[in-house]
Amino acid sequence: MAVQIQLRRATASAWTAANTVLAEGEIGFESDTKYIKFGDGVTAWTSLTYSTVVGAVTTSTIVDSAVTTPKIADANVTSAKLATSISLTGVPLAPTASPGTDTTQLATTAFVAAASAVVAVTADAAIQEGFIAAKGDLIAGAANDTPAILTVGTDGYFLKADSVAATGLAWGALDLSTKADLASPTLTGVPAAPTATVGTSTTQLATTAFVATEVAALVDASPAALNTLNELALALGSDAAFSTTVTNSLALKAPIASPTFTGTVTIPTGASISGFALLASPTFTGVPDAPTATEGTKTTQVATTEFVGASLDSDQNILAMQIFS
Repeated sequence: MAVQIQLRRATASAWTAANTVLAEGEIGFESDTKYIKFGDGVTAWTSLTYSTVVGAVTTSTIVDSAVTTPKIADANVTSAKLATSISLTGVPLAPTASPGTDTTQLATTAFVAAASAVVAVTADAAIQEGFIAAKGDLIAGAANDTPAILTVGTDGYFLKADSVAATGLAWGALDLSTKADLASPTLTGVPAAPTATVGTSTTQLATTAFVATEVAALVDASPAALNTLNELALALGSDAAFSTTVTNSLALKAPIASPTFTGTVTIPTGASISGFALLASPTFTGVPDAPTATEGTKTTQVATTEFVGASLDSDQNILAMQIFS
């Protein structure tokens, strides 16, 4: 009678739930994954490693597609147990890495397709012929992994955020009615602008604050009666040639020290001026000078010694002529 040997077996979940400690050398078989573990009499099932292939695995010892992912426990086949420079044929299979993995793990076609879907909308995203109806249509997300079409907007419109719209975007009209033209603008209300620094002399806008500061600097604490141009003009007699007028007027005045008068000098009657004689009954001192009247003058004009001498000489000549005649 033939001897039949059966291995201890259960599904992977049943082994994990029981977490059995296998006797040393005892074999545990997972009926659904076809993996096996060897007991050591001490270690519980979940801490045991799956049985691995000993020695180098090369293409010459593996029939195409004979080794598949259900027959190899994760991490049991390592680079140390495989011959280098393996040339695989057929359709090799490998575990698909989780999205975002960036290591030396093999990338399957499923991993690449998932990564591509992150940066590009594919046929799986329901973009089919006729999905975009017109030039300028935009593809936007309406929900997670759900694209939607935002139809082209009107000329001059701009794209703006809109929480009510399905895509969160909407076209908006650009209202320039409240904006001023750059060339020859017509401003209303109370326009405001930066105030230039004192002394600025450019094409920069002058604010009322700038003008007030400049005017205050020009007036410079002048009295109220002379702090406008009109008041200054009136004070100068509205004379555009005021400087010339003053210069000519001063030229007609005698100096205070040692003045020399010409013509007929008159002073107010009864005036008392220190150093000057009165008009009425004056008393002169020193050697008074006065203009010499012409010979023969017979008026109230003061007679100088020169006038008297000339008159005497004339009278003597007349007398001599009478005597000798």
